[in-house]
Amino acid sequence: MPDYTKEDMCWVQNLIDAGLDEILIQVCSQLKEQGNTKELLKILGKHRSQLLKNLHIVTDQMDSLDYLIAQFKKEH
Repeated sequence: MPDYTKEDMCWVQNLIDAGLDEILIQVCSQLKEQGNTKELLKILGKHRSQLLKNLHIVTDQMDSLDYLIAQFKKEH
């Protein structure tokens, strides 16, 4: 088992907090270790875009629920 520095552990924890799965964490860690910044930023950017897409979906769902709640309160 390799020795992980505090920096390595913080890097992995940030990836976990950002919602990356185990495979993507391994890929990103390898790219970082190899100094392949271009590919690393590409992967992180794609993940960010997906998170933003999910945020918009959830926001639309919340808006729909807020509308239904307001309508129900108005009728009752």
